[in-house]
Amino acid sequence: MALFGFENGENLFLEEERWDARYRPLALSIQPFLVGKSADGPAQVHIDLGHARIAADGGEGVRPFDDFGQPTPYLEAVIASLDQLDQGYRESADFYSALGRYELFEPFSLDIDLRDGSKHRLVGYHLINEAKLRALEPGALAELHSAGYLMPIFMALASLANLSALIERKNRRLGHG
Repeated sequence: MALFGFENGENLFLEEERWDARYRPLALSIQPFLVGKSADGPAQVHIDLGHARIAADGGEGVRPFDDFGQPTPYLEAVIASLDQLDQGYRESADFYSALGRYELFEPFSLDIDLRDGSKHRLVGYHLINEAKLRALEPGALAELHSAGYLMPIFMALASLANLSALIERKNRRLGHG
């Protein structure tokens, strides 16, 4: 999950029409493309034709298909990214099950006081309990490692350092930076 702001629809990483961050989440970078599935068929590439990144008639852009109707390298890269997202989504249930098995989740809420006096509260989130992670038996750590879960756990923990930078972005938007 990526947190972009503190209000519905807010994205503190957009400066006018420009993305202002070192990293762009994969789910955003592939837009306007989406993974679509029929009830019993394979995954399909869908496109949101109403998305702002779709050029209007006569607009410039990158062609998804060549003159022979074959996917261009651009579309092939999008498909690979969509597959990566879909695979991550399909594997997430097992990941969360492992976190639950070792009781590594803990509820999280955060009260944010901004420099203009406004207050925000983040509720309904969960974090990795670092103390429980450190106390895991070697066998449990080996299981998490062999399943490929340790790196996402560590990245989730490391991402918490970004909260203060997000708060600072909000303060700058409010003119208090």
